[in-house]
Amino acid sequence: MDPDPIDKEHLLWEKRSGTPLTQEEMRQIREGLSGFFETLLQWQAASRGDAPREPNGEADRHERAERDPEPAQPANLRPSAPSSSE
Repeated sequence: MDPDPIDKEHLLWEKRSGTPLTQEEMRQIREGLSGFFETLLQWQAASRGDAPREPNGEADRHERAERDPEPAQPANLRPSAPSSSE
């Protein structure tokens, strides 16, 4: 069985660093990589003249909210209509 992707990532970074890494160090690596790619996306958007992108896709969420202010709810979460017997 293949190792978990998280385990593969951990092994990759331990091999690159040459030292065992803690879970906290792995979290920091992931956070740093995420920030790096977020910055690249912001630079790309700025070079194209696109609207600034907020971290974690916030701009996408705001744009969807403007287009569709009330997202559809699954049927089991919609308020039920009052029954005729009431």
